[in-house]
Order: sequence, then structure tokens, then C-alpha cells
Amino acid sequence: DLSMLEGKMLINLDSEEEGEFLTSCAGGGRANMFLPISRDEKEGIAYQISVEGLTGGHSGMEITKERANANKLMGRLLFEVRKEAEFHLAELAGGQADNAIPRDCSAVVLVDEAEQAAFEAAVMAMGSIFQNEQKVPDPELKVVLTNLGVKDAEVLDRSSLTQALMV
Repeated sequence: DLSMLEGKMLINLDSEEEGEFLTSCAGGGRANMFLPISRDEKEGIAYQISVEGLTGGHSGMEITKERANANKLMGRLLFEVRKEAEFHLAELAGGQADNAIPRDCSAVVLVDEAEQAAFEAAVMAMGSIFQNEQKVPDPELKVVLTNLGVKDAEVLDRSSLTQALMV
């Protein structure tokens, strides 16, 4: 029965090791962001881009180990690829938990045929850059590009995509 406890603050004494106590912790916080977007219906060559194979880990215990965040890498990839080739973002998903460093992230984009070669080259170039940057903390990191064929999809309009990539 914990009904006798009162307080406005909690000091976490959990070190995740049996018999050890800490006087501080990494803490946590949540934020909700609402980004108004508009969508268009588009047809194009659909690609799934996956950033995968990262080591991940607990955001408190492994945060100092310089492990990559798959969500951040995907954002960076999309931002940089857009400089080389136009695409339309249909889907984006990544991460498993609030307190974990995301190990994977995927996106589905539509590309016009005229942009296809430049798009593929830019995605693969970013994959090589990521592998080089993270070869020690994330040796299994890879960027996988899968051609899904011609598809119709609802995508972020040009203005919404620009706004989302700048956040």
C-alpha cells in the first residue's frame, strides 16, 4: 500500500544493475508535434527505402556510444537525395519505443521515370556515407532500396514535403 506517499518529484534510483543505485538518470520527455500537411494523388515508380541493421539500444544506457538513430538517418537521406532528384513521399515509419535508439526506418516514395537513375544513385551514395560514418558503432548498417514498380499513391504535396524535411 503506497497511499502514504506524497510528492511532486521522483528521483529514479534504478541503474538497471542488481544491487546498484544511482542518484540521477537520463530522464525522458515527450513532445507532440502537429505539422499541417496536404496530400496529392500521384503515379510513379514506387521505391521502399530502408535504413536497417543499426545496433540501437536503450536511450539512457547506450546514448554515449555514438550509435546512429535510424529515424535521423532517414531524414538526412531524404533531405540530401531531394537535392539530386525529385520524389514524392507516401509513407514513413521508424522506431519501436520512446526510450530506445531506433534501429530501423523505412519510407515509400514515388519517383518519375526521368528522375529514376539520379534518385537511385543518390540513395546508394547516402548509404555508403552512412556506412563509412558508422562503421564502428553500427557495423551492420545498410540502406536497402527496393523497386516496387509503378503505383498510384497519396503523397505529401511539394510544400508539405519541404516543410516536413526542414523540421
